[in-house]
Amino acid sequence: MDYAQSHSVVMKSVADLHIIRFDQAWAKDGHVLLRYTAEGSHCGEPYKGIPKTGRHAKWAAAAIFEVKDGKIASFTKDWDQKTMQVCMWLMVY
Repeated sequence: MDYAQSHSVVMKSVADLHIIRFDQAWAKDGHVLLRYTAEGSHCGEPYKGIPKTGRHAKWAAAAIFEVKDGKIASFTKDWDQKTMQVCMWLMVY
């Protein structure tokens, strides 16, 4: 799955997702790192089978992109899914 596809899965569930701030950003030797804080509400489509809850959460995330010929060749994304899930989804059950 490429970055756009991966991000669209979350955006469909967290339709009001936005980045609060970029905590770190740098580029070197064909790689770009972004570490950021984001927030949003589970107000869209079901996420991993869990219906929308309307709950709001804030979480930290980081992405490292490998760039070749001006395009993203690969990426690694890591984010605090547990914080997001506890705030938005797990408390529903």
